Amino acid sequence: GYHEQEGQEWLCQTSLPGRSGYVELRQSWRPGALIRKHLHGAADWLALFQESTSSKRRSVITTHSLNELSETVQQAEIGGDLWRQLQNIVNSQQIPVCITHGDFWIRNTLFSNAELTGVVDWEHTRETGHPLDDLFFFLLSYAETCGLHDQGQAGSSRLEYLETCFLKPTPISTTAREVLGKFTQKSNLPSEWLQPMLAWYLLRRARAADTDEEESAQWLACYRRLGDVPCFAFSG
Repeated sequence: GYHEQEGQEWLCQTSLPGRSGYVELRQSWRPGALIRKHLHGAADWLALFQESTSSKRRSVITTHSLNELSETVQQAEIGGDLWRQLQNIVNSQQIPVCITHGDFWIRNTLFSNAELTGVVDWEHTRETGHPLDDLFFFLLSYAETCGLHDQGQAGSSRLEYLETCFLKPTPISTTAREVLGKFTQKSNLPSEWLQPMLAWYLLRRARAADTDEEESAQWLACYRRLGDVPCFAFSG
């Protein structure tokens, strides 16, 4: 139908079923009870979306991307085994190319019962993305959203979200372990790629935030921490 609000005209021709996952989470008295529903629903939808839009191409831009990140690694003195693993994966040219949403977090999802029924806000979509990017973004942002729910508006650091989501045994990391195991199987991705690919994701976030020194430093701290301790979410 037609609506006019605050000087804006709206014409709604169709609607998506479901309720915002973000609203569910923020209004719930027991947000922990929603973790399995939200994380499994998001990962299942993402795997199906990538399968439906998959490309037979393998990435031809990752070597260039790695060279760009090497400057960040050298400046921050954060090389080591994790960086070498990442180099081997990228140089193999076996990382599949897929369409990515680009802003895949709980606020842009709609749920009906236990099923994710819709995803909105596609303005950051990329045709040459990487399969784990959207999932890593969803998991980390979910840990952040849950943290804000628990602490009001007092935000924690990126490192604390990383630990909650991947490194320490928590309700989120326990479910993330299930989700990542299922997702890599559906996507035909080796499970040993998870930690190096998360490292790559963190480095790219650090580089993208290079105009904000504090934000970039937080992402680099996450990368360092990832290389120092075992990842609970990647075990088992």
